[in-house]
Amino acid sequence: MTEIKYYREMTNYPNIYDVYWGDFMYDSSSDRDIDKNMNEIFENRNRFIPDYNISSKQTGLIRFKQIISDIRSQNRDYFDHSECYRTNDKKYILIVSLYKPFNDIKDKMQEFGFTEIYKLYNFCATTWIKIFNTINDVNKFRKDNLLISYCVIEFNEITQTWNNNKITMNENEIKELKNKIKTDNLKIKLIVYRKYFK
Repeated sequence: MTEIKYYREMTNYPNIYDVYWGDFMYDSSSDRDIDKNMNEIFENRNRFIPDYNISSKQTGLIRFKQIISDIRSQNRDYFDHSECYRTNDKKYILIVSLYKPFNDIKDKMQEFGFTEIYKLYNFCATTWIKIFNTINDVNKFRKDNLLISYCVIEFNEITQTWNNNKITMNENEIKELKNKIKTDNLKIKLIVYRKYFK
């Protein structure tokens, strides 16, 4: 008998997995490879909740999701298929599942502080996890890694003209530069040229 259900309904935690992944449809009679191999993913999803002490995908996550959304918009290569969760001990968990070849992303994901775990999206994607103790840690992660390219327009006193240059800094460096411009009364304008996650 054909059984067609949402992915989330194939887990023991349909309310927690009310996420993008959970909205896909599973057809038990399908011959597609993706359907034939999903049982392992469903089992891994059931395992994930107790393994990482997950309490909810919703409670206290609005700001967390906003920060992660900002990161994802700047670098989908390393933050695609992202999901945000909260633990019973009030920690924040970010998982991402990536289709890029493992050797192409391993070093970068480890540099970001992620650890590879069992597959949670499908059998073709590698899943990575990062645990944050507080929302401030999440925000710091964003600030430390979000690079901003600025068009720096500086006034040349000798030629009485404005010169254009481009610089790339993270948010902390930009803050220091803005303070210096203000403190030293420099004739410099900063215009955002591009944002991206390094």
